[in-house]
Amino acid sequence: MTAMISVGWIVVSINTLIPFFGADTFEKSSKCINTNVWPTEYQTYVDWLLIISVIANFVFYLIVVRLAMAKSRSTRSVIGDSTLSIHRRNHSDIHNVITMVIVLGTFMVCWLPYMSLSVAVTFWDTPTLQYVKRFTFTPGLLNSAFNWMIYGYRNKEFRKAFKSVLNCCFRRKHEQSSSSINLDTFAKQQ
Repeated sequence: MTAMISVGWIVVSINTLIPFFGADTFEKSSKCINTNVWPTEYQTYVDWLLIISVIANFVFYLIVVRLAMAKSRSTRSVIGDSTLSIHRRNHSDIHNVITMVIVLGTFMVCWLPYMSLSVAVTFWDTPTLQYVKRFTFTPGLLNSAFNWMIYGYRNKEFRKAFKSVLNCCFRRKHEQSSSSINLDTFAKQQ
């Protein structure tokens, strides 16, 4: 497992550093967008690397979901004193699997337009497709913003802490506004 993580970090580091070592086509008179900075070959390489990693991610998620569902079915058949605790743990496992599926679904919805256009641009590159591809990159980046919302919505402890923070903020505002009203009332009475 450590070797896989290390290899992953090494590959990401190398791919990220390639443009810093002169593999760019940027001219000072042009706009600073990735089509002007990165060579076409590097763009194609990065796009296909993203597509392959998304496919691998999807396959691994499917494997985890299948294993969790198989475990869920096998633990239901247990009978005895521990049935209640197994049921609670089983419910928690199913809840976590559903959260993973929601996260993966959101990931696919956010990145699918960009990946589709990356494939199209590889075989049929036009300025219009490049322009549209640039805009489809935004939902992919927004995926990171959606993840914390999904995990927060699906986690009771996070929701409880978030409500506590909001209540504290609103109480402070309410106390400040009511104290200013009291001061105004006090000033008028004088």
